[in-house]
Amino acid sequence: MGKAALDPLALAYAGGIGQPKLDAAAVAQEHLDAPVLTDAAGRPLCSHALWGRRCRWRKTCSFSHAVPPGLQETLALQAAAQSKRCEELRLAQSANTCLPDWLRQLQAATGAFAYDTRRWPLQDALAQVLGCSPAQMASLHTRILQEDEPLPLCPTLLNAYAATLGRAALPPTWQEALHQPTRVAQLALHRSEAHQHFVELYRDFCAHVILPLLEVESAYVQDPPSLRVHLAGQAQAQGRIGMHKDADYPGHCEAEVNFWVPMTPVWGAWAREGGRWGRGSVPI
Repeated sequence: MGKAALDPLALAYAGGIGQPKLDAAAVAQEHLDAPVLTDAAGRPLCSHALWGRRCRWRKTCSFSHAVPPGLQETLALQAAAQSKRCEELRLAQSANTCLPDWLRQLQAATGAFAYDTRRWPLQDALAQVLGCSPAQMASLHTRILQEDEPLPLCPTLLNAYAATLGRAALPPTWQEALHQPTRVAQLALHRSEAHQHFVELYRDFCAHVILPLLEVESAYVQDPPSLRVHLAGQAQAQGRIGMHKDADYPGHCEAEVNFWVPMTPVWGAWAREGGRWGRGSVPI
C-alpha cells in the first residue's frame, strides 16, 4: 500500500491542505442561528448540565444548571444513545482500518523538529488573539485584572480566568460577557482580523512544515484550529474535555498524527517525548 493511502484514511475535520477551506465565520453563524435552551427564568442553560455531565466551572459557571426535568430526561436518553453509537462506530473503524507500515512507523516514532519562527511567527500571531505580548503568554495567570480591563477576544481565555479566579473577581464587562452564548463569542473571534491572520499563518505552516514531515502530497488538517486555554493554578477541567489524548474519543481516525507546537517555555513533565502523549503525537 503506497503513501497515497493516507488520504482516504485521514477523515476530514474541516478542510485539507491544498483543498477548499470552509468559511469559519459562516460555520459560526450557522451555530448562532441554533435555538438557545433556557431554564424557567429564561437564563441560558449550561451545556454540561443539559447533558447530565459535571460542569467544569461548578459554582463559577455563568449559565443556569436548573434544567427542566422533562428536558433533562429526554437529553439523557439522547446522550446514552449517542454514546452507544459512537462506541459502535469506534469499534467498527478499529476493526476495519488497515494502516500502511510507513504510517504506523511514523505514529510510533519520537523526535523533535525545528521550524523558522521568523517565517511562521505563530507565537506572535497567537499573542494578538489573546490580547498580550508573546513574553506575557507564559505569565497570564499572574495578571492583575483592572476594572476597565479590555474584554478578551478569545472566549476560552475568558472562561479560563473565570475558572481560576471566580466570576465575582472579574471586571464587570467580563462578567456580562459570560452570560452570552458561546457561539456569539466564537463568531466574533472568527471574524476578527487577529484570528484570521493566525489561521492563515497556521494553514501556511501546515502546508510547508507539517506536510513535508509526513512525506505525502496532501493531508487533512483541523481548520480552523480549536483554541483552548488552561492557566497555571486552574482547577482541572471536570467537563467533557479535560486532560486527554485524541485516541480517548470515538470518531478519531486511526490515521491521525498529532504535532505538538508549544507556544510557551516547556520543561520537565511538560516536555515529554511525543510517544508519551498518545498514539501519533510528535513535538515540533
